[in-house]
Amino acid sequence: MRVARGYALVLVLMLALFAAALVTILLTRRGTSTVAVREQSDAYVSHHIQAGLREFIPIFLQTSQRSDKATLAGGVIGFDLEFDQDLKMEVRLKDLGGAVLMSPDAVTSVRLGVMARAGLDLQGQGLASLDHLRVFGPPRVSLHGAPAAVLAAVARGVDENADGAAFARAVIDARSEKNIGQADVRTLASKAKVAGARLELLEAVVAAEPSYWWIEARVLSGQGKEIMRQGGFASGALSPGFGVSSGAWVIEFWTDLPRGRPFASALESNAQRASRPPAAN
Repeated sequence: MRVARGYALVLVLMLALFAAALVTILLTRRGTSTVAVREQSDAYVSHHIQAGLREFIPIFLQTSQRSDKATLAGGVIGFDLEFDQDLKMEVRLKDLGGAVLMSPDAVTSVRLGVMARAGLDLQGQGLASLDHLRVFGPPRVSLHGAPAAVLAAVARGVDENADGAAFARAVIDARSEKNIGQADVRTLASKAKVAGARLELLEAVVAAEPSYWWIEARVLSGQGKEIMRQGGFASGALSPGFGVSSGAWVIEFWTDLPRGRPFASALESNAQRASRPPAAN
């Protein structure tokens, strides 16, 4: 009887070990399945957020305005949107219209001819960065985003006898004090000794309201963790005040961006993309 009892004890222990192993396997499979489901769910949400950003941004901007007191001279305008406690989006826009448009259609347009002369002027000075030259976007040069060299080159592109340096100084001094309006262009042009038909041409090639931008949008979790970052080139105007802004926004190029990098670094990393018109996504 003692042998039988010992044999039964071994069977019980083996059964207990088998049951424990089976439970462990089932729990492991359940945990793995839960992780896989969570990863698939996160990937699904991430994919649709990425796909939606390109569609959402222009609609949001078309119905948004900058404050009357928001300065344009700083170069960057920003919006923050809190969807709920667990999701936030930050949108930043940098005025890229301060660069001269180099277009193959320059021979067919007086305005683009001015830009071509200004571009050659800048190239002769060894200035060909994204801040100085571009090959797509609106033809006008933004008075708020243009560096001094561009402002001077544009004035000389309008009138070879113009005092480009004086025009650049006048614009930079004016925009440090207020947002320049289109009505201020004549006063600024007088500093460069541009008048008559040349003055009208200068008014036609510069813009007081920026309309060409580099846009960055990043999505953050409720804990501040960066979930994704995307950006691209876009055309549109942010009117001051309230109500719906005039004109639609057009996303010309949109792409994923490296996370966790400063705004300027992301802009610089995309500078090479300006060498040709981007393909539509």
